[in-house]
Amino acid sequence: MKKVKKFLLGRATIVALAILVQLCWLLSFLYGFQMRYTFFNTVIDILAVFVVVVIVNKRSNLSYKIAWTVVILAVPIVGLLVYFIFGRSELTRPTRKRMEAINFQIEQSLPENQGLQEELMEQDLSVYRQSKYVSEWAGYPVYKNTETKYYPCGEEMFLDMLKALEEAKHFIFMEYFIVEEGYMFGKILEILRRKAEQGVDVRFIYDDFGCVTTLPEKYFLQMQSWGIQCVRFNPLYPVMSVVMNNRDHRKILVADGKVGFTGGINLADEYVNKVKRFGYWKDTGVRLEGEGVWSFTVMFLEMWEPHQTSAFLTAALMWIYEKIFRTTTGIVLYLQVCGILIRGGIALLLYRALRRELEKPLAYGCALLFFLISPKDFALPEFANMQLWFSTLAAICLHAYLRGGKRLTLAAGAFCLCLAVLSYPSCLV
Repeated sequence: MKKVKKFLLGRATIVALAILVQLCWLLSFLYGFQMRYTFFNTVIDILAVFVVVVIVNKRSNLSYKIAWTVVILAVPIVGLLVYFIFGRSELTRPTRKRMEAINFQIEQSLPENQGLQEELMEQDLSVYRQSKYVSEWAGYPVYKNTETKYYPCGEEMFLDMLKALEEAKHFIFMEYFIVEEGYMFGKILEILRRKAEQGVDVRFIYDDFGCVTTLPEKYFLQMQSWGIQCVRFNPLYPVMSVVMNNRDHRKILVADGKVGFTGGINLADEYVNKVKRFGYWKDTGVRLEGEGVWSFTVMFLEMWEPHQTSAFLTAALMWIYEKIFRTTTGIVLYLQVCGILIRGGIALLLYRALRRELEKPLAYGCALLFFLISPKDFALPEFANMQLWFSTLAAICLHAYLRGGKRLTLAAGAFCLCLAVLSYPSCLV
């Protein structure tokens, strides 16, 4: 009974139901519009043909093209809607620009050694062609002076992972799709917490969708309270969005840039066969030691950098809590309460500003809408949260100054605008 209750009230179920409701509403709206305006059918048919032509000319899997082509041409209105919501995975324009800037820096960090390519061509033409393909399309060069070790199962790799973590002295980078509390992650977390206390730079990325049923929603905040720099990749929200299709399936561990691990092994007990989900779980992995680990280090930083922001507000509030209570217990709830209070305070200031320009019910509705749709957790690793609040405060101050306010009001607005700019993520690796 507890499992059923947990499933029904779980975040995955709530998100799925919310998206389903939105999808049904949008379908009913489009169907009603189609029935009322007959020309809409012609527009939909033309759009369906155009989209199919675009899909067919994409550089993607043939089965993917056939599946979407059949669905869109068979039921155009449903097929187009589902395709535009779930069939694409384009990043937003600001994200693309940030990624392009980061990728440019990464290219400078991964110079190709032409001498190695020529040496490899002389030794094995087939391997040379493969490495050339990877280098040209992914941007990662070939290396020498690197030892590798193959692991046929997770249990063997896990022991070496623990050893590498224990020996790390400078930094630990970890990026995983699935993380679950239990024996495997418990052992790793114990080391990570100890290393963070010793001053080692510990950074951790987990995919929010991959961990939707295995970790609490705000687990990254808990890890931050232990001194571990942690972000969740592409947070899962109950909103239809093509961006939700972008997931991080990487499984990377880098210790000091000297030792790296990757493969199909996530951080959950079934991967080391401490629990039996579907019988004996067999996933493979590989360990690298030497120059080749540099590519794994760059891969991690490539994904880490877009999540960075000047989290000075979060850090200040956490510092205050730790100074007062001398503990990190309950800090997640504290940050949530702070988020609600800050959001409510800004909404109140917005109401007072709008009240001078609009009717009272309309001003109240706009302020309430701001409170409901603004980010629920200012501590999320996304620059848009603090940027939205500081930009709103700057606009409120400017409005007050234009309405006859003092110069101090203008100075406050300029200060808020500076904070909004400082909240923008750095693109420096």
